[in-house]
Amino acid sequence: WEDTSPIPAPPNWACEIWSPGNSLTDREELLEAYFAASDVEAVWTIDRATATLKVFERGAKRWKRTLLIDDPTTRFRAAPFESIELTLHELLR
Repeated sequence: WEDTSPIPAPPNWACEIWSPGNSLTDREELLEAYFAASDVEAVWTIDRATATLKVFERGAKRWKRTLLIDDPTTRFRAAPFESIELTLHELLR
């Protein structure tokens, strides 16, 4: 991170919200880029078209998917926000 970054430290979490125009290739490339950024420990991907949430946590050599939500009303807790109970519906409002 450069001294000119508005954020004083690199994030440890990222969330990508996919649009219908995102290709699977774009998604895989983004996950690879987040893995290369060693400070990112968790990634959430939200697909608005299918109303799904996938949570990935850093493994030793690749991302491990730790959660899949495909019902917008299902309550969940996920890294790095385990102390907060959410629903996909709340996130997509």
